[in-house]
Parts: sequence; structure tokens; C-alpha cells
Amino acid sequence: MSTPGSLQGFRYILSGMNAERILIAAECVGDAKWFIDRARAYAGERSVFGRPIGANQGVQFPIAKAYARRRPRSTGPWPARACAGPPPRRRPASPS
Repeated sequence: MSTPGSLQGFRYILSGMNAERILIAAECVGDAKWFIDRARAYAGERSVFGRPIGANQGVQFPIAKAYARRRPRSTGPWPARACAGPPPRRRPASPS
């Protein structure tokens, strides 16, 4: 059985991970942008029956859907950083 005081350490750990969560979100958005750019470039380069595969709706729509899902998230991590608050204050080093 846990007491409220024993959960305080867990809260400290979670609050310390805020920056890492924001960093991972930003990395995921960047990865999505890279993959969409690669898919778009490949669809423009690859030709079948004398025309690029990107001319087919069956290829265009999934790329457009991925772009539409990524676009609103592209600004997500940066405002989140402001909500995370300032970094924890560090204690000055003690003179030795």
C-alpha cells in the first residue's frame, strides 16, 4: 500500500521527462516530413507504362493523407516547449 509521500519521487521523475517527450515529438514530426518527401520524390521518379506512378490517384492519395496528418503537427512541439516551463535551476557549484 503506497502513501501519498511515496508518490512524490515518481512525480519528480515524470516532471523531469517533459523535455524528452517534447524532443521525441519533434523528432517524429521531422521523420514524417522526411518520409513524405522521399515518397513524393520516388513517386515522381518511378515510371510504369511511360508515366510516373505519382500520376495515379492510388499513389497520390496516401501521400496526401500522410501530409495532411503531419501538417498540423509540424508546429506542435515548439509551443509545447513553452508550456513545459523553464528548465530546473541548478545549484551553484560549491567551492572546493
